[in-house]
Amino acid sequence: MKNPGTQFLPPQLAHLERFFGPLQNSPFLPFSLTVLTVATFAMFVMVARDRAPQRRRGWSLVSTLMALAVVEHLFLSSRWNAPFWQFFLELRGH
Repeated sequence: MKNPGTQFLPPQLAHLERFFGPLQNSPFLPFSLTVLTVATFAMFVMVARDRAPQRRRGWSLVSTLMALAVVEHLFLSSRWNAPFWQFFLELRGH
């Protein structure tokens, strides 16, 4: 089974396919995603409770980046072989 991300590589970059990760996920992934999700929610709670505007801004930035990391890893680890970018490629006329 081929990695679904390889369809976006242009021909001159086809050699980069060998650097793509394995098709099966590590058993550590669900555990690490759970820990990261709990930490993200804890940081959002810290944003809501902190009174200092500078710390709130910092915690909100870090917690937002962590939430995006969780979402990214969920998409990348799913076996759903959907063309995520097809809608945008059609919109641009490709």
